[in-house]
Amino acid sequence: MTKVIMSFGYNEYVLDIQDAVTVIDIMTKAERYKVKWRKDDNSTHHVWHDEESMASLAIKPIGENLYRTAKLAGECKED
Repeated sequence: MTKVIMSFGYNEYVLDIQDAVTVIDIMTKAERYKVKWRKDDNSTHHVWHDEESMASLAIKPIGENLYRTAKLAGECKED
């Protein structure tokens, strides 16, 4: 099955293309949630649809040879 690299926030993930399409479909229906903390203990909760954050969701194909090479290299440990 064809693999793609899916960018989600600051991370990238490798998925089968059908799974990536499913994730994108689900996330386009999702709403953002945020608690705005206030010193006086009257925090407010907010829910809204944010199309701008969905723009950061992207997929690009990864060739089979690159996938296999990257898979052999394994996890990248950053210092």
